[in-house]
Amino acid sequence: MNQIQIMREDPVVICDGEEIRVTGRAGHLFRLLVLNNGKTVRNTLIASLHDTDVKNAASKIRDLKHHLASFEGLIQNDHALGYRFVGDGWTIDATEFCAAIDRMDGFSNKEKLPEAMTEAKAMEQVLSYWNANPGAEIPGIWEDKFSRLKRKAEERLLEARLYTRNRDQIRDAIQQLEGRVRAKDADDQTWRFLLLAYDALGNQGKVVDTWGTIAQFHNNHPPASLQAVMDGMQNGGANPFRSPVPASAVLGAERRQVSGGHGSDQSPLIDLCATLGITVASALRLEGSHLTPLNCIRRTRSRLYFMGVLSSKWVTEAAVRSEFKQLLARLDAINGDVRFLIIDPDGDGFRRLSELREGHVSTESVDRLRQLIREHKCLKVRMYSNLPAFRIIVIDDDVVSFSAYRVAAKAYLKSERGWESPHVVLDPLAPYPLAEAFQSLFLETWENAKPLETRDDT
Repeated sequence: MNQIQIMREDPVVICDGEEIRVTGRAGHLFRLLVLNNGKTVRNTLIASLHDTDVKNAASKIRDLKHHLASFEGLIQNDHALGYRFVGDGWTIDATEFCAAIDRMDGFSNKEKLPEAMTEAKAMEQVLSYWNANPGAEIPGIWEDKFSRLKRKAEERLLEARLYTRNRDQIRDAIQQLEGRVRAKDADDQTWRFLLLAYDALGNQGKVVDTWGTIAQFHNNHPPASLQAVMDGMQNGGANPFRSPVPASAVLGAERRQVSGGHGSDQSPLIDLCATLGITVASALRLEGSHLTPLNCIRRTRSRLYFMGVLSSKWVTEAAVRSEFKQLLARLDAINGDVRFLIIDPDGDGFRRLSELREGHVSTESVDRLRQLIREHKCLKVRMYSNLPAFRIIVIDDDVVSFSAYRVAAKAYLKSERGWESPHVVLDPLAPYPLAEAFQSLFLETWENAKPLETRDDT
């Protein structure tokens, strides 16, 4: 690919493995011409760039052409008016940067996690182009224009990271925001993001400290927009960066007076569950507490992990299998991630389970999973060898659940073959989330499991 990179201190031209760096004043002139791609740059502007007279503009162009002798035709004379750069067939980093910023304005519904995650990745790619301001030391509006575009991309990346409601993404955003504060580059949007980000992680101490800094900076008269943010959080208002898990929904319990609790109106059990992230499915916009496959399929936007016995409920019933295949097709298109962990039907764990359940275990689903692996690139299936301890479900970055298996035959059949056992639903944004532990358990088991081979592999 033929590339021109001007978003760096010295522009570079790359073609067929050959790389030429354009240094010094010739580099400034080259960036000026590239930024005006296809347009004539007048001699007077070239002369002003080099603090010389118009008569010497031609000599400056000759110097530049000497630098680029291998690439004849990049710079053309436009009669007596000046010169122009013709970049047909070349990829220009500054052009890609501007185009990516234009595309990001097409993103909508940032509250939806898939769009937020997609946008965060897009903004990281946009900012990866930036090594230096391509408009630096160029006459006109260029330097200020690119500074504003970079700030816009950074703001959008911050917002997208916060809207993912992923703890790691929020921490990354906080680190960047705190860097602005240290550099004395914080504006009202910076303070707003910081307040909401600390609140999303449950760090009320940081919220209070930040509000004190804001009040001090504004001589105890904070802007109305920031005051509204703080008032909303204090009054229990919705935070768009936090998973919607109301404390009153935890375990479906109501707040109640606790004897000897020094006037507290809330059970310590509710406080503990909120801290650990134990909630109910309805609080995370899931239907019911059993998390049936259909509910999970309809809730998934980009990532679905499942650890069970043989995944029969996902692929043997026609209606569920149809919706599952539709989900897989959609996730194929966006490079989604679907991982299923099942027990090895040829292993000792399965034989022991079959004995305990008196033969009530079917391997019908295994061949269906093999077929789906061949048809859908997003789906991967691995097998573990031990008896199952938990059924684990992970949906995107904001839902984790587990339930214990009843392996003995009578208990298993009484629980509608296991699926109707209640799931413990976990909020990954809780202060000390159990969700992280169960995600880690899934991933550790995954790393130590062997792939389910398709017939093409054998």
